[in-house]
Amino acid sequence: MTGPLCEQMMGQFFLNKAYLSIGGLSLAGGVTDYDLNETYISKLFAKSAREVIVLADQSKIGVQAFTQIIPLDDVDIVVSDQEHPKDWKDLLEKKGIYWITCE
Repeated sequence: MTGPLCEQMMGQFFLNKAYLSIGGLSLAGGVTDYDLNETYISKLFAKSAREVIVLADQSKIGVQAFTQIIPLDDVDIVVSDQEHPKDWKDLLEKKGIYWITCE
């Protein structure tokens, strides 16, 4: 759901967790996507949530899509089907991002 009605509704909610489906996850761009409308709504969800959980399969890791949803600093957990890149380990730890690898 996107658009003005969704924006209005999101202003009324306080979320415990926001699960974000994304276009890309990179160190430089943070959490990104390709669709401007979806990006805006994802930003609203992330802003209203206590915890932000990013869902990123292996095709999204290391990808910087068209527009930023949120910076990495705003991510609490990443759920992926692959381990994080080895060179991301220190930065993830520094930012307190927990990485969950699913099979």
